[in-house]
Amino acid sequence: MNNEFLKNNHPCELDKQESHNFTIDETPKEIKLFNRDGANLKLISEDGRLWKFDVDEKHKYILEYCRVGYQKGDKEIDFIDPSGGPMLSCGQRLSKNYVIDFIIEVDGQLMIHTQELEA
Repeated sequence: MNNEFLKNNHPCELDKQESHNFTIDETPKEIKLFNRDGANLKLISEDGRLWKFDVDEKHKYILEYCRVGYQKGDKEIDFIDPSGGPMLSCGQRLSKNYVIDFIIEVDGQLMIHTQELEA
């Protein structure tokens, strides 16, 4: 998906697209996330399984005002929703290559664990 597509489509419509608002660069492993606030928001991973958020300096608030949802009666994180999106939930496909396995918090930082899908 290219940036021109993102500029010409409303975020609600993008959710219906196969790529789910994500673009991926395999080297280094980086997934660019579409954000309505215009933030340069992405997930970065060294191993392709555990991803941490990265955002530009101007939009640090994106992660500071992140909504977190838990499974009913449980302490396991079910979804996270950074300010301006996108909302990410367990079982959601990040691209044609990855699906979210679980979401954890490590030292106050939210991280996403994925499984790589077979080609």
